[in-house]
Amino acid sequence: MSIEELNYQPAPGKWSILQIITHIVISEEKSVQYVIKKTQYPEVLKPISLNSRILSAIMNLYLTLNLKAKAPSLLSPNSDDGFRLIDLENRWTNTRMELENVSKLSPNILNKGIYKHPRVGYMNFEQMLSFFGSHYGHHLKQVSTIAVSYTHLRAHETPEHL
Repeated sequence: MSIEELNYQPAPGKWSILQIITHIVISEEKSVQYVIKKTQYPEVLKPISLNSRILSAIMNLYLTLNLKAKAPSLLSPNSDDGFRLIDLENRWTNTRMELENVSKLSPNILNKGIYKHPRVGYMNFEQMLSFFGSHYGHHLKQVSTIAVSYTHLRAHETPEHL
């Protein structure tokens, strides 16, 4: 994928593919950092409520249906941030290694509310991973749509626009 395609915004105010990747990396990075901090104090972790389980399932369904939601500003990439794909890949890899380390903690810890989603509330490790999967899938659909839009745009440009 070219730099031009990565930075192509399908409409004013819409994210580019690079901004979507940045959002996913920032989102998971901050989430895992939060979980690492929370799991350092297992005595204060609370069980997951029925309400949290229901809201978690609804959030995953919402993302699967590809409904739109505004990302929290803390997780919104700025078009001027200048992130490079290689840097994002390195950050993603580091976050995934930290996530693997968290997965090795005691089930007594992982089954408690170790992650706080801004709209759902506390989730356990399994709910968090399920959310990560739904979140990633939601944005993968966006990336595919943008890539098709870019390809379509380029195919219909006249030679003087190239």
